[in-house]
Amino acid sequence: MVSEKDRAKEIVENIVKDFDCYLLDFSLNLYGSRTFIKVVAESDREITIQQITEITKKIKRNEKFNDLFPSGFQLEVTSAGVNFHLKDKRDFERNKDRKLKIFYNRSDIESPVVGRLLKVTESSLSISVSGELRKIDLDDIKYGKVILEW
Repeated sequence: MVSEKDRAKEIVENIVKDFDCYLLDFSLNLYGSRTFIKVVAESDREITIQQITEITKKIKRNEKFNDLFPSGFQLEVTSAGVNFHLKDKRDFERNKDRKLKIFYNRSDIESPVVGRLLKVTESSLSISVSGELRKIDLDDIKYGKVILEW
């Protein structure tokens, strides 16, 4: 049997796709009789405020979604922002040419390492660390964070 959360997530994923975006994170929490839903959407290009607004409206107007929560729900739709952890190939591709701090799953590699992301392949990243080119397997990465340069 499919849970209420899984049905809601599926509806949201389909709505997000309609706006040339993808679902990065979805959470549904119940506090007493209140339902709180957070949707983090992202795009392979830059996501716009207009897309976020339209996604929000379409979720709120979706009959099937509303039927899941007859008592109502509180909805937050947002983009990842710079504090969101980069975890998969798509996240890193979106941040090519940016300065990143990368944390490793392996204890035999210095963690974190800071460098500029130059290239993303199916299985690895190439970053420049103090002028030295390093190749990092995606499987070895715990997560990355964008470093803002002012």
